[in-house]
This record gives sequence, C-alpha cells and structure tokens, in this order.
Amino acid sequence: MEGVKIIYKEIDGMRRVQLDDGMYAFIDKNGKLQYGRYKTAGSYSEGLACVKLDDGEWAFIDKKGKLQDGRYLGAYVYSDGYARVQLDDGMYAFVDKKGNLQDGRFLNATSYSDGLARVQLDDGKWAFIDKKGKLQDGRYLSAYVYREGYACVLLDDCKVTFIDKKGKLQDGRYLYADYYSDGFARVQLDDGMY
Repeated sequence: MEGVKIIYKEIDGMRRVQLDDGMYAFIDKNGKLQYGRYKTAGSYSEGLACVKLDDGEWAFIDKKGKLQDGRYLGAYVYSDGYARVQLDDGMYAFVDKKGNLQDGRFLNATSYSDGLARVQLDDGKWAFIDKKGKLQDGRYLSAYVYREGYACVLLDDCKVTFIDKKGKLQDGRYLYADYYSDGFARVQLDDGMY
C-alpha cells in the first residue's frame, strides 16, 4: 500500500498502520485509510482506539475516526467498558466509552479485568474497585489481577494469599504464589518448598 511503511495485525476490525512520514493511522477491512494522522496510536479495543495527538495529549477515536471528548497525559486500551487514563496532575482514573470520567483518582491503576481494576491509593497500598468505582474492602502492599475468580495479594506481614471477588481472604499464607490456572496455583511454603 503506497505511503504505508508498516501494517499491524487486525484487531477489532481495524489495522493500525505506520505511514512513511512516521505518523500513524488506521485502515479498515477493505483497506480504506481512515481519516486522521497521529504521533502514535494503540490498537482498537471495544470499538475505540487511543491516539497521541500533535500537541502530545492522548485521546480516543471511534472507528470512523471521530475524536471522543477528553484529553489525557496517557491513555490505554478499553477493557470491560472502561479505559485507564492518566490525568494532567499525573493521577490515574477510568473513562467510559462515552468519555465520562469515573469518580476516583489514583497514584496508579491497571485495566479492568473480570469486572475489577487494581488501583494504588494515596498511602501507596493497592486495592480493587468495581465498575461503579466502589472500593473493595482490603488494602495490600501489592495486588495482582484476578484469574479464575481469585487475585493474589501481598499482606502487611509480607505473606501472600488469595482473595475472592468479594475481597474475602482465602485461608493460607505463603512466601510466594502464582496465578490460578486450571483450578490450581503454585505456592511457596514457609519452609521454602513449593
């Protein structure tokens, strides 16, 4: 395709392309180049893509190339109906597909997975929030995404355990733990054995 340097894998019905001038754009399944050129761009997810504008700010576009309201320091792909964004003050928040910011600002955050997102609170501890922005009970030194209904969390005593989606701690404290896979998780016991 003339003027196109790199064509990336099709995701969500669109392909991200890098143009000869270094800018990014998108093409549809028919190879039609979408209107709009960007400094960089993420792939489409859930019908929207994050793009870096000429002024260095990030925004989201739909598959017609229409810019969504809202400009951010950073923007990430949509997952479970929300995208993580970094605001001008450096804090993180979540935006829905209509461009509405969810209540809550966090030191750090990860994308939603299985209806919950990890967020770092002002005190440096991690917690989980649901799609309504409600914080789950429990604050942890570290926390990992939910897999198979459980998340691995690091407690204040530096032991690792699992919590269910309601935030209930599972019995058992470990030196180390992996994600659940096929109903099992590898854990390291106090004696160093796995």
